[in-house]
Amino acid sequence: MVLRMDYITKEQFDAEIQKGMTDIDAGRTISAAQLRAEMERDFGA
Repeated sequence: MVLRMDYITKEQFDAEIQKGMTDIDAGRTISAAQLRAEMERDFGA
């Protein structure tokens, strides 16, 4: 889900940041190299 900053409230923004922090705490992360490989695969970047 993509959220545009001009359409969300501070509370919604904070909730999205908290989701990211929860993922980090739970170990649901990937390396920068993995992200780059996925971007190249998906978007030819």
